[in-house]
Formats: sequence, C-alpha cells, structure tokens
Amino acid sequence: MTILRTVPLVPLREGVVFPHTEAVLTFGRPKSNAGVEAAFRTDRLIVFVTQKNSQANEPGLNDIYTVGTLCSIERILKTDGEINALVKGMGRVKILELTAREPFLLAQVEELPETSEESDEMTALVKHVSNNFKTAVNLGKSVDFLMFMRVMGGVSASELADQVSTNLDVDTAKKQLLLEETNVKRRLGAVSDHLAQELKILEIERTIYAKTQKKFDK
Repeated sequence: MTILRTVPLVPLREGVVFPHTEAVLTFGRPKSNAGVEAAFRTDRLIVFVTQKNSQANEPGLNDIYTVGTLCSIERILKTDGEINALVKGMGRVKILELTAREPFLLAQVEELPETSEESDEMTALVKHVSNNFKTAVNLGKSVDFLMFMRVMGGVSASELADQVSTNLDVDTAKKQLLLEETNVKRRLGAVSDHLAQELKILEIERTIYAKTQKKFDK
C-alpha cells in the first residue's frame, strides 16, 4: 500500500540527509525557516530534498531532486534570522507535486519502500563494509563517536548503508544516488566501492606522513 503525505518541504543547497541518521542543519531563507517552524509546531514531520543547483534562491520542482528524506525535527534553536534544527531521518520519499508555495513549500510525497534480502552474500557484504569503515576510522577518518559505536555494535544492513553513506567523502550528486537506491544490497555494494576508494587515499596519506616523519627524525 502506498502511503501519501502532505508535508512541509525544505530544499537544501548542499548535502543529503539520510534515513537512520541525525543531523544538525542551519536554515536562513525565509521560506525554509517558515517550513521548519510550521513542521515543529504540528507533528514535527518535514521533508528535506537536495537542490540540483545550489545557487537557486527560490527553488521550484524543476530545481530539486525527486527523492528526499522524511524527517522528524527533534529540537530547534533560533538565532539572528537563522534556525538550527536537530533532525532525524526516517525514510525515503518521492516528491509527487508541490501543493503550496507560500508562506513555505508544501509537497505531496509517497513513501518509498526498500527491498532487502537475507543471504550469505548480504551477510558477507555487511561484514566487509563494517570492517572497512572501522579501518578507515583507525586511519584517521573523522566520524561522530556515538554513531561509530552504534554502527560497530551491529545495525541492520539498511542502517549500515545509510550511516556510512552520510560519512562518505564523496560529492552531493553521488550521495543523492545512494539515497535514491531502494535496493539495500545494491546500495551497500555502492557504499563498499566508495569506501574502498577512500581507504586507498587514507593509506597513501598515512604512507606519505610516515615517510615525512622519517626524514624529520633523521
């Protein structure tokens, strides 16, 4: 059954919010502020979607991606004309249409169900990504400590893919592709590829650092 909702929608200039993750976001545009406040006053549900062009000041349907994330707003803090919000990603949604543009964007969205499987290959993939993520952190990759402990404690394949995705050192367009992938195995496979690339770079950096230290020690 398709679940449809009409919720405030706030476009993000940069970055992607993933389900299963928490983020602190800062808003300054009047429509964004109005949307965040309206959501916080009611059921706290809101959709964040990334802009295709970060320069667009008044983004319409053509300026945003069609897949975003349904989030709950946990807390907000207002400062000079800006709002900082702690948000929790809940699930992927497809944006069907904008039902209002003033005083903030209101959109009709449908929830996108995931497809997952339990197989030996999936188990191996989860283990591989977890181990590589741990290795990356040991090599100096900077991540939130509580999130890292949670992932290392064992989470679902879907959450593992999303948590690592949010921490990948890749551009916004690549993160958007990971958000749009509803097949968990394919998403985890793509995450694994990105992480392997990052590990390579971290290892090269470590080698360069060690060589430099050697020179100084001499």
